[in-house]
Amino acid sequence: MKNNDIREFARKMEGKKLTILGHENIDVDAFLSGVLLSRLFDFLKIDNEFIVLEEVAEGNETYDIVKKLFKEEKPVHDLSTKLIIFFSF
Repeated sequence: MKNNDIREFARKMEGKKLTILGHENIDVDAFLSGVLLSRLFDFLKIDNEFIVLEEVAEGNETYDIVKKLFKEEKPVHDLSTKLIIFFSF
C-alpha cells in the first residue's frame, strides 16, 4: 500500500467509525495487533474502536499481560453483554 492509498482511505473514512473485531479466545498477539491497528487509525484521525467478542477473564494470561502493558489505560466493561471494549488506546 502506498502513502497515497493510505491518505485516500483516511479521506474516505471521514465521518465514519471503523470497528476492529478481536476473535474468540483471543491471545496476546491478536490483542496487541488490534491495539496497534487502533493506534494507527488514531494517528490517521480515523474514528475507531477495538472490540473483543467475549469476556477476557481476570487471571487469564492475555488479560494479565495486557494489564501490565497498559497500566494507565482502563477497558470499558459491559458485563450485561459480556463484551470488553477497548477504545482508542
